[in-house]
Amino acid sequence: MKISMEGMEHVKISERIYRILKKAILDGDLKPGQRLNQDQLAEALKVSRTPVREALLKLEKEQLVENLPYKGAVVSKFSLRKIKECHEIRAVLEGYAAKIATKNISKNKLDELKKSIQEMKAHKNDLKKVVSLNEEFHKLICKASGNEQLYYIVESMLKHFPRNISWGLPGRVENSIKEHEQVLEAMEKGEGDLAEKLMRKHLQSVELSCVEARSGMKGKTQL
Repeated sequence: MKISMEGMEHVKISERIYRILKKAILDGDLKPGQRLNQDQLAEALKVSRTPVREALLKLEKEQLVENLPYKGAVVSKFSLRKIKECHEIRAVLEGYAAKIATKNISKNKLDELKKSIQEMKAHKNDLKKVVSLNEEFHKLICKASGNEQLYYIVESMLKHFPRNISWGLPGRVENSIKEHEQVLEAMEKGEGDLAEKLMRKHLQSVELSCVEARSGMKGKTQL
């Protein structure tokens, strides 16, 4: 487990550890079910156990870590139910965001969405880059809706959902790019209802991919 405090000197120690561990969990560097031994983490990060314990408690509140009898802290496993619930909520909210954004979006914002898709194509073999660009596309549409609460909710959900569940599936990247293009095309044509329908369909497709990936890895140590 390679983790470091480098570049975070100005942040409170427990907060630094929290951010480091959270990123490692969401990026898949720390696997679901993996034990998080306080002594080992403290030694690796060259800190005392107290800030490590505080960071783990914060992650537990966010359901990214759980405390199990006789094991202690472990990385939480995303259940099929949670995967479905998250995508059902996102489909409703982001579909609505696409519909509203279509009415008000500027040419510059449409160009940003187009650029995001083009970069996904250019970096389709770099999954970490693809994941980042995918999030950017979705957040751009939510922001363009002008609904700040909607944006905050979706951004929060993205921050707490593992990023690598299904991107390794064959055709997953290409399908997402195609579906992003369909949403963008509807928005460019001013067809808000269609944009909403396509965004919902896209996130339902993502949900199915995540369920497939999660089911395929059931019983293993990673999603």
